[in-house]
Amino acid sequence: MSDTPSAAPGSAAAPVVTESAPKFTKDGVEIIPIELLGLANDEESGVYDKVEIEDMEFDEEQEAYFYPCPCGDKFYITLKDLKNGEDIATCPSCSLRISVIYDPEDFVEYEEDDA
Repeated sequence: MSDTPSAAPGSAAAPVVTESAPKFTKDGVEIIPIELLGLANDEESGVYDKVEIEDMEFDEEQEAYFYPCPCGDKFYITLKDLKNGEDIATCPSCSLRISVIYDPEDFVEYEEDDA
């Protein structure tokens, strides 16, 4: 016979204790991956959001598009970046990034003017 007590009929069984994954800490604070917090909307690239270029503000002097960031600053992406096929706008004040939805063919004219 086993020394482990068994649950009485009709009562709840004792909880099964399983070994959990190791926790990573820095200065005693648990580090939780962003994916587990539900903040990374795009598993592949870790972008905060997807934004259509029409919803962004264009600055002719800087030749860049801007969009408000939750941190209070603005995401930005330049025409040069868009011309080169880049679609990730970054915020200079925090680590958030957005994916810019646009038609690359809209920038063919810009490429020709740039040449």
